[in-house]
Amino acid sequence: HVGYYGGASLVTPNHHEAEAVTLMRIRSADEAQQAAYRFRDRVGCESVLITRGEHGMWLLAPDGEFDLRAEAQEVSDVTGAGDTVIAAMAIGLAGGGSLQQSARLANRAAGVAVSRFGPTAVSAAVMPMGPAPAITTAENVRGTIAPTLEDAGLRLKHVRAIYSESDAAAPNVA
Repeated sequence: HVGYYGGASLVTPNHHEAEAVTLMRIRSADEAQQAAYRFRDRVGCESVLITRGEHGMWLLAPDGEFDLRAEAQEVSDVTGAGDTVIAAMAIGLAGGGSLQQSARLANRAAGVAVSRFGPTAVSAAVMPMGPAPAITTAENVRGTIAPTLEDAGLRLKHVRAIYSESDAAAPNVA
């Protein structure tokens, strides 16, 4: 069913999925690079982020290719790691980051997710860039997640989009 992804901006297969689609083994960065090109051509998408477990990620994007080393110090459980990658990519891109910057953020978030047992939420407070208080209100978004994104080279731009338009407490972050 890879044809369903044709025209997508980004597809994020894990290395097993990428191997199945490309009919290639992925055991090295060079093989991940070749597989990313073949995956992109076969699927018809714009960019590919292959997650490679303890070997990190390989990103093929319009602005380049990037081998991102794994940031996990210790792996306890990989449950939900792929979901964490997708969520962090969405946050990074929504914050105005490039695919590379967003993939770096996702890599860090996945490193935190796999270091804990079971599915876990990765908040700004536990990201390796440093502690930040939990986000509880629209008023403190700028002071919590924005510094974490800035550490990854990103800026939070459209916070209002995560609140209803009638929410008077939604900050104006530019």
